Amino acid sequence: MKLNYPSILRFQQLVELKDYRPPTKKEYVRYVCRLADHFQRDPAALAEDDLRGYFVHLRDHRRYSRSPMHVAKCALRLFFRDCVGVTGWTVAGPGRVPNFEGRGAQGQ
Repeated sequence: MKLNYPSILRFQQLVELKDYRPPTKKEYVRYVCRLADHFQRDPAALAEDDLRGYFVHLRDHRRYSRSPMHVAKCALRLFFRDCVGVTGWTVAGPGRVPNFEGRGAQGQ
């Protein structure tokens, strides 16, 4: 995976300063690297619609279940909000990750 984008290097440093468990830190950086690999460019230059399309790709083509989708959402929200400084995006905002498997939502 390509780690030489300046924004990914900054994100890696940001995650290291967080009080997350080591596996969580590794996964967060991995999700941002996968986003960069998917678009073949610096993820900091992506638009909200790009990110929305990426989530659809993870759900429909990669068949991510609820848990990996939640981790991806948290990692990319941290990247775009705390590292890049994006505000006002709703695609990675707070709230539940929809149940993409077609089963009824739990806890409703």
